[in-house]
Amino acid sequence: MLYPTDHFPMKSPAAQKLVDEFVRALQTHLKMKPVHTNFSKTLTPFFPNGSFAAFQSSSNTLAEYRSWQSVGKPTTLAFEDRFGEKPVFDPVPQRAFARAQSISEEDFNEVVEVKKAFSTALATHVFKDDRASCSDALFIYDAGTGGHPSYRIEEFNHLFGSVPVLLTSLPPGQARPPKPSEYFHYVASMADLPEVTIPLGEAPYFSQVSRRWEPIPVAVQLVARRGCDVVLLDLVKRLAEKGVVGPVGVGRSMEMP
Repeated sequence: MLYPTDHFPMKSPAAQKLVDEFVRALQTHLKMKPVHTNFSKTLTPFFPNGSFAAFQSSSNTLAEYRSWQSVGKPTTLAFEDRFGEKPVFDPVPQRAFARAQSISEEDFNEVVEVKKAFSTALATHVFKDDRASCSDALFIYDAGTGGHPSYRIEEFNHLFGSVPVLLTSLPPGQARPPKPSEYFHYVASMADLPEVTIPLGEAPYFSQVSRRWEPIPVAVQLVARRGCDVVLLDLVKRLAEKGVVGPVGVGRSMEMP
């Protein structure tokens, strides 16, 4: 199991403790040994000209063009036809849809080629074929925001202890260079890899909005080689049989075994 030292530990010690316990459970029940690695360095040779910024731009273009063409544009046209005015989306998709309207089909086709090259490279050099296990490695990373809150109202994410959700770009006003270790959710989507989210529990944080301690869910993502979806499904099943993972209830707090 590839354990990215450039990504862990998480920002919240309580959240990291849950990850550590889960990794130990994988070792105990499935004999999966964590291989500590700087995964950013592993991926860098497969970015266009070794540039994560260029790779991120390609991924953003791909996601935003497709989101606008498949969701934003038809929704906008239907809304205008029915109500006679443009719809107002949440700030993040609103900005993404606005950018996407300047992306041409030619631009889209160019980044599709970047995606194909990245997918081939990872299938060849990182997640290799294994006759016995299908995927010779799994990759683990934080599914959330490090055990810290991230608010829908962007201004709240400037409050102490809050972090922005880094999806397709940095929030307005933040121009620091992007770090691959903050955007590992790109790996599976750009390389056509199967991925599963595994809830681990919850960690406490002090909300600057409610002014009290609140629980935040903690989960990890597991990624396998392309075509090895069943490996992840079998892993979750086996962990459930061992009592490591279980169903999650609804409400203010997760109900874990």
